[in-house]
Amino acid sequence: KTSWYIMKVMMSYTNFLENPQKETFDNLETRLNEVKVRLNVETETVLKIAEQYKKAKDQEERTKIRITLNQAMKLLIVFMVENTFSSEES
Repeated sequence: KTSWYIMKVMMSYTNFLENPQKETFDNLETRLNEVKVRLNVETETVLKIAEQYKKAKDQEERTKIRITLNQAMKLLIVFMVENTFSSEES
């Protein structure tokens, strides 16, 4: 279950990075909301940074935000996996 959501989120994320428009952002937001509801993992940080990335005016600004966004996505994946293991132990 978790690996499926990781794959869905990462596919939406890479599509968004390649084309940071409303449509790809909305898709990413949908996937993040699924993770939030179904896996009980906080996704607001990634969503807020992705919104900043979408609104960035130039490539330099976008590159700086992308570094932070990549780090936030890595942490999200860690939390998703961690949550799975803690749920299995309960």
